[in-house]
Amino acid sequence: MSVLTHPQEFYHPNLADSAFFQDSKSRNTLYWNPFVETDTNGKAHLSFYVNNGETGRYIIHCEGHSDSGIIGTKALIIDIP
Repeated sequence: MSVLTHPQEFYHPNLADSAFFQDSKSRNTLYWNPFVETDTNGKAHLSFYVNNGETGRYIIHCEGHSDSGIIGTKALIIDIP
C-alpha cells in the first residue's frame, strides 16, 4: 500500500488579469506555492487573496517535507467574517 500520492498540477493565477476576479466560485485553490520555506523556528508566513465581500469558512491545507525527508501535513480552518 502506498502512502504517498502522485504530484498534481495546481494553477497559480495571474492576479494582474482582471478576469481572475470575475468568477471566484469556480476556484478551489486560492494559493499554491511549492517553494515556501520555514524560518529557524519552523514557521512560515503566507498570505492569499480572497475576493472582497467573499465571507465564509476556508480550509487551509499544508504539506511539506524537510531537507532530510521528514514529511509533515497540517490542516486548519479560518473564518472570514
